[in-house]
Amino acid sequence: MVIEQAALDGASTVRRVQEFTRLRQDEHFETVDIAQVLRDVVEFTRPAWMSGAKKRGVHVEVRQFLDSKHPVAGNASELREVFTNLVLNALDAMPFGGLILITSQDAAEGVVVRVRDTGVGMDAETQARIFDPFFTTKPVKGTGLGLSVAYGIVTRHHGTISVDSQAGLGTEFVLTFPASRPAHPGMAEPLTGSPSEFPRMRILVVDDEEPVLEVLADMFRNRGQEVRTAIGGEAGIAELQHFRPEVVFSDLGMPDVNGWDVARRVKSQAPETPVVLVTGWGSQLEEGSAQARGVDLIMAKPFSMDDVDAALRHVASMIADGRQAA
Repeated sequence: MVIEQAALDGASTVRRVQEFTRLRQDEHFETVDIAQVLRDVVEFTRPAWMSGAKKRGVHVEVRQFLDSKHPVAGNASELREVFTNLVLNALDAMPFGGLILITSQDAAEGVVVRVRDTGVGMDAETQARIFDPFFTTKPVKGTGLGLSVAYGIVTRHHGTISVDSQAGLGTEFVLTFPASRPAHPGMAEPLTGSPSEFPRMRILVVDDEEPVLEVLADMFRNRGQEVRTAIGGEAGIAELQHFRPEVVFSDLGMPDVNGWDVARRVKSQAPETPVVLVTGWGSQLEEGSAQARGVDLIMAKPFSMDDVDAALRHVASMIADGRQAA
């Protein structure tokens, strides 16, 4: 049964890698038991963490405390992919063996899942980029798609995923999912702000990594925004001449023309245009210094739909205040 389910999941995996983390608006969710999904994942990965570990001469123990009861609206195949990825990553992080602890608990508004390992852990720089597409700590194998795809899947389920890690002490991933409140059987009810909550704005999104670019653009379109995209800072500056955006969201770390350069050009042409810097280094940037360089708001990676909503409210308020002042 587990092998059959894994084979069925394979076709969905190929499609999701091709689509990457696009937000599909036409997807119909089913009612999912997260605890059962996790049990399936433990069985599916057992050859890797039991037999595979023994062949390497190490011992890996997997403990599971799956107490959640709340149903979640979602796609079971996609969620299995997320949790399988986390378990296999945990296994890779324990070359000398160790413990993987998987828990699920009901919370006030849904389900909380924790996947913890006693492996080598991550430094702060790795944690900041762990959900970025094509970022990988595996020089020989691995495409860097795994955790960014997982992030996209969790976001599509109106959930959140975060990581807490210390070098040498292990890593814990925490995922939250809202409880299912379907308006119709098999369909998920939107749990975040509706498009009508935000005024329609012309938004330019700039990033040198196309998958990240499209994820953010799709999030804005889901909120009823008019969006143009530009791959890289140079293309973003060129687009300013044609699109005349009301808001600019730009990645920071881009070759040749970076986010600071984009912000400076935006402010030189239209000082009233809000600029939001999207970066994995958000917590390390001083707000005053960023504002002095033309940045009005910093949105940290990885970002959730709630982060996007908060940014839209902020820039919409700035635009409204500017119009009133004029």
